[in-house]
Amino acid sequence: MNYYLSSYRFGNHIEELKNLIPNNNKIGYISNAGDWVGHDSERKQERVNEEMAFLNKIGFRSEHLDLKDYFGRKDALQGKLNDLGGIWICGGNTFVLRQAMKLSGFDELFTNLKSRNDFLYAGYSAGICILSDNLKPI
Repeated sequence: MNYYLSSYRFGNHIEELKNLIPNNNKIGYISNAGDWVGHDSERKQERVNEEMAFLNKIGFRSEHLDLKDYFGRKDALQGKLNDLGGIWICGGNTFVLRQAMKLSGFDELFTNLKSRNDFLYAGYSAGICILSDNLKPI
């Protein structure tokens, strides 16, 4: 697995991100860190659209991958991930993201994804914090 990790949005190394685009440039955009109660859904959708448009502009074929659609459907999520060359996980609430990963089975599937040398894990903020072995410090 290749990684592109940023503290906020796309960071300052867009050329390096472009160099990491896998042959299968289809990338799943995961925005579940923005699913907390009381969030501004209109603002979230604007950010999703803006960031997916940017990913497309630099050479990805992005599609929204909502982990809520896979709650209790780990096998279906596995099939979806097999179809992708990478994922982009945006920032927000790390704990909400973690819960979505658990309920969809992504946390278990991630172990297998890590062994793929043709897969890109990219994102920022909560999408990066979630890689920690332990969320206690967060």
